[in-house]
Amino acid sequence: MLQRVRDRTDSKLAVVPVPEAFSEGPQHLEVRLDDLAIGSSEFWWDDQQPADKVLSDLRQWLSWLLDEEFSDGWW
Repeated sequence: MLQRVRDRTDSKLAVVPVPEAFSEGPQHLEVRLDDLAIGSSEFWWDDQQPADKVLSDLRQWLSWLLDEEFSDGWW
């Protein structure tokens, strides 16, 4: 998804933890587009979930924030 945003908009998308690194439990994450914060929210990081489920949940969470920035939902 990060590469798709770069390829289609020539913008750099980043997801950064605020203020600490990923660990199990709720994490406050900020989404940045070209170093400008476009949104933030909590994301629940569960170490007991399979990696593909966590990545799927992260993609869905990220899409929710990107929908406001890019209304056509192409990712």
